[in-house]
Amino acid sequence: MSSGPESESEWTRGLLSKREREIVAGEADVTDDYRYQVTHRVKSRIKHLETDAEILDENDMFLSKLLQEAVCEEGKLKGWRDGSSHGDS
Repeated sequence: MSSGPESESEWTRGLLSKREREIVAGEADVTDDYRYQVTHRVKSRIKHLETDAEILDENDMFLSKLLQEAVCEEGKLKGWRDGSSHGDS
């Protein structure tokens, strides 16, 4: 019997933590100030993601392709249905 996490997803997270997902989705009862702080953290991670993607592209095409397939579809973000803006920029 294992005492560790039941799945790999319990060890890692994507761009957002589980709690941040709840906050961004509007499912958490938090102050506007805290929501702003979370948004700022996510924006910072997105900026770092660009650098990370460049490093993968230059050094590991397999991982670069996995990242591209995970977030892009025909030059657009997956799931992006129209050109409207969501949230603050």
